[in-house]
Amino acid sequence: MRSQRQKVRHSPQVSLNLLGEFMVASFVRRRSILKQAKYPAEFIGARYDPAQRAAAGYLSDANRDPDRLKADIEADLSAKASKSRWFAERRNLCEQAVSCILGLEDALKLDGLDVHF
Repeated sequence: MRSQRQKVRHSPQVSLNLLGEFMVASFVRRRSILKQAKYPAEFIGARYDPAQRAAAGYLSDANRDPDRLKADIEADLSAKASKSRWFAERRNLCEQAVSCILGLEDALKLDGLDVHF
């Protein structure tokens, strides 16, 4: 498996919001803003946060009840429901992620694995 190289911006860019935050931030936060500008993340997974939390709870539960997983994701998504297209896509993507987790569970051989959350 070939590892990918970290993307480096030789002319870092920041948004106006980050610039405003930078002006009043502590030294540590300023350094992290500059680091994120120079070495941007490959992807931002905010869309999958509800699926990630539900999956972590599901995998750390010894019973691993699929109905509980679906209920957790539904509760998380409905709490932040909105009529925007972004939230509709997020709901769809999280539901697909949950179905993939359930579909891959047997192939992953998680029996006997002790997961802590």
